[in-house]
Amino acid sequence: MVRYWSIHPYVQRLVYLFFFKILFALRSIHSPGTIPLKSLTLLTTTITTLGYRIQTLLYYTRSTSGYRKTIVALYQALEIKNILKDGDIPYPAPDVPVPGGMKVEFRNVSFQYPEKDTAVLKNMSFTLNPGQLMVIVGENGCGKSSTVKLLNRLFDMSEGAILIDDLPIETYVAADVRRAQAVMSQEFVKYPLTIRENIGLGSVDHVDDIDRIHRATKLGGAFDFINELPLGFETDIEARSDAWSSMHKAKEGGPLKTKLKELEGEFEISGGQWQRLAISRTLMRAMDNDDIRLLCFDEPSSALDPKAEFELFERLRDFRGQKTLIFITHRFGHLTKFADVILYMKNGEITEQGTHAELLAKGEEYAHLYNIQAQAFST
Repeated sequence: MVRYWSIHPYVQRLVYLFFFKILFALRSIHSPGTIPLKSLTLLTTTITTLGYRIQTLLYYTRSTSGYRKTIVALYQALEIKNILKDGDIPYPAPDVPVPGGMKVEFRNVSFQYPEKDTAVLKNMSFTLNPGQLMVIVGENGCGKSSTVKLLNRLFDMSEGAILIDDLPIETYVAADVRRAQAVMSQEFVKYPLTIRENIGLGSVDHVDDIDRIHRATKLGGAFDFINELPLGFETDIEARSDAWSSMHKAKEGGPLKTKLKELEGEFEISGGQWQRLAISRTLMRAMDNDDIRLLCFDEPSSALDPKAEFELFERLRDFRGQKTLIFITHRFGHLTKFADVILYMKNGEITEQGTHAELLAKGEEYAHLYNIQAQAFST
């Protein structure tokens, strides 16, 4: 039945017409002269309309079924128990001076996602001292992002130990550890709100503080392109979900949809612009906040050109002060030259570790890939 209704609507109508016209023809043969020609025309029109109504009814039936499944899944998710064990030690400890940076240490850490057969991190060890800058580099899928997820306690390691300021991370109150971090995830959320609201949600207590939002966008490199928009910070950057858009997804390029976008001040932005907004949202959280001791940026410049990436990195270096900074990227550029610690990862393992000069001197895979990218930019 499902496969039948997935047929193109025009094909469905042809089926209706064919079926009912056969019945009509059989009646005409059985009782000739009893049905006038105008009845055939009326019947054809009625059948076409009926087919469209049935098709619409089936569409809404399928939609309602999907909504019901989503609601059921939502309530089931609320019943899931958190398997992460919360600690009872506040972070930072009362005797720790603020502002300051977070000390991070991984000791032989391995991690495997639930219901997965292979580990994404294997025997990972490093130390990042307070206020230092660490750059994690490597190809996509090598485990860079998973490292930050463990620091943010979205997951617990499978083996080994993670220490924050020399104490196991699981001994701290998880909410305190998260509160001390400002993280830009690679899979950042695009809220169906205005630009001002998208950035302001980085610090909910200051969501209406336009001066703070302006400062965050200047640091994140988004201020100029936002001001070029007709509605500026009040621009809607993603369509809200409504009945009209749900029924007309195939016509998004039509004149009516274009006019609605214009009237609502809606604007679709590029990947690089989205990254600037996500960076600005993260900085919105970290600005004027001494509680933040660790800044993490996961691929914040993958959609930026080298010049914009360098300018962003310079602003982040100046902004961080005494905070510890982790920068994750698959590109080798200006930032690696200023890193206190570089981790080169491959297949979930740290294969090389040191400063930029040390890794170049070793002449191994990091140096090889750095030279390849450097030649690409110099040509």
